[in-house]
Amino acid sequence: MKAKPNILIIDDSESDTMLMEEAIKDTSIANNVYIVNDAHDALSFLRQEGQYQSSPRPNLMILDLKMPDMDGHEFLALVKNDDEFNDIPIIVLSTSSDPVDIKKCYKLHANCYIEKPVNFLKFRKVISVINDFWLGIANLPPEGG
Repeated sequence: MKAKPNILIIDDSESDTMLMEEAIKDTSIANNVYIVNDAHDALSFLRQEGQYQSSPRPNLMILDLKMPDMDGHEFLALVKNDDEFNDIPIIVLSTSSDPVDIKKCYKLHANCYIEKPVNFLKFRKVISVINDFWLGIANLPPEGG
């Protein structure tokens, strides 16, 4: 039997992360959801440092772009230039529709860029579609990096 995929959500908005977690858990695909509130914690999660020593390797990351300290662009650059983690798909889910942000994310090898809907029902639908596609249809890299 295939192991449950691990989804790491990196977002500083508590309301958005709660909504994402609920929407993901409401889908038919069984998975484990982990949430960190900033890019520094996400790096610690990936590297299994500090409080994240027993964290699993994510199969998919959902990344907010606009965060304090280290933004999503910086996080993307670090992760996608790291041979240990650069094969993990990263979906940028941001309120920004700025073409400069979008282009920069793709240049930094984001796997997908989606603008966060402001409507509650549309937001849930977007999360459901992400989950269905990336965890139900797409073939993700095998475990072990």
